[in-house]
Amino acid sequence: MGKSELILISGFLGSGKTTLMLSAADLLRRRGLEVACITNDQGEQLVDSKMVLRKELPLQQIQGGCFCCRFEKLADSINEIIELHSPDVIIAEAVGSCTDLTATVIRPLQAMHGELLEVRPLSVVVDPGRLAAMMSQSAAFTKEIVYLFQKQLEDAGCILLNKTDLLSADEIDGLKSGLRSNFESAHLLQLSALTGSGLSDWLHYMKHAESVILPVLDIDYDIYAEGEAQLGWLNASIALNGPMFDVGKVCSSIIEGMLISFRSLKAETAHLKLWAQDAKHSLKISAVHNQDSYTADHTTSLQWRSDAVTIWVNARVNIGSEQLREIFTGTMRGLRETSALTVSVERMDCFAPSRPVPSYRMV
Repeated sequence: MGKSELILISGFLGSGKTTLMLSAADLLRRRGLEVACITNDQGEQLVDSKMVLRKELPLQQIQGGCFCCRFEKLADSINEIIELHSPDVIIAEAVGSCTDLTATVIRPLQAMHGELLEVRPLSVVVDPGRLAAMMSQSAAFTKEIVYLFQKQLEDAGCILLNKTDLLSADEIDGLKSGLRSNFESAHLLQLSALTGSGLSDWLHYMKHAESVILPVLDIDYDIYAEGEAQLGWLNASIALNGPMFDVGKVCSSIIEGMLISFRSLKAETAHLKLWAQDAKHSLKISAVHNQDSYTADHTTSLQWRSDAVTIWVNARVNIGSEQLREIFTGTMRGLRETSALTVSVERMDCFAPSRPVPSYRMV
């Protein structure tokens, strides 16, 4: 049996990593290849994993810490995927607040598991709105979180300017020029994970790029840890019971209510995701930044009726975890008061990520 190709995707929260992973998996399967996925989160109840399972892709989940801090679990998961499914390609999506992956994940995998894996260069996905704000020094985040974003880009073997379907040609050229000026060592590509534009170019590069060993990142772990600690992290599951004539409207009200609270506190949203499902249907809604708009997964239908729905909410916000908890519980209280639904919060984890302590760091 030949080696499995491992594509590791990084990038800041809300950059479109999950959409890219699933779009790439669809394209590779259409080409006759076997694909498996690995998702990663600081907590449990991950919306991304629900999306992978809906695609009926082999899945492993690394929970309770990033790939670098749970390296042995990552290695065990890769071995299990290979043993059970013999995939041609494994796509692994790192936590959106994690960096330094070349030294703590790529190099250790190459050194310890090179007989099983062809580890491809690290791909870092970039949201153009977030990048434009960082480049103009108008980012709503603290300097520590901006530092984290910067270090992700410095760590890239390949930078992917995503969501180009939302940009003009001049906007794309301006952002690419800035990336080329500041991150000369990385290969630069543009794409839209949503529409598939540029996807083939990226996968071709992943397949044929030389495994260049990039310099180890010069990074201050105290600043990195502080940046992560400033992000409140919420993973929650909710059971809704009662007549719902428009599930999408109910779910949108949850997203809207939380965004209104974040805006009132000037707490910048890194990413806010919601997944809802019943026995027949599912939907996903997500918001990046604190804008009025949010997006629905184009592969799902928002408007359907149900009497019992399960919902998962993932929020990553520049706010204290206790404030984030209060906003979520207040939103649920408001839903109870304004509807005839029974709203049961079955599980809620709300925390700030702990200091990253990599299992290995190979320099």
